[in-house]
Amino acid sequence: YSGVAYLCHDALCGISNQTLNSGLNTIATWLAANPNEVLTVFIEDYLPATVLQQELAAVPALAGLIFNPRTQGVQTQGWPKVSAMVTQNKRLLIFSDKPGREDFGVMFGQDWTVENHWSMGSPTGTSDWTCNTR
Repeated sequence: YSGVAYLCHDALCGISNQTLNSGLNTIATWLAANPNEVLTVFIEDYLPATVLQQELAAVPALAGLIFNPRTQGVQTQGWPKVSAMVTQNKRLLIFSDKPGREDFGVMFGQDWTVENHWSMGSPTGTSDWTCNTR
């Protein structure tokens, strides 16, 4: 992190040079134009928590849209239907691969998601496309 947060994949920031702020504004605009949709964002997170919090706060249109499963009672009541999320206008779920962001609505992915094992294989062309049970 060097003062401006960018959307990158690994260290490939030079491809688009899109700032996180620009990306978050795109999300806010898309959600405003698509009021019946729910969006899930997974962040490969290299930012200090305070910086991510500031970036989210800089796009006030997102604050009211964030669905926080911890404060919405998902642990005791289960996940709501998408239609309920749309009705409540809580249509943005944000997950990070780092803990410590829950206070501002970014959930630690390992606490809320389950992933199947998969492998692209090595060398190329030896991909394992089986879907092993959890």
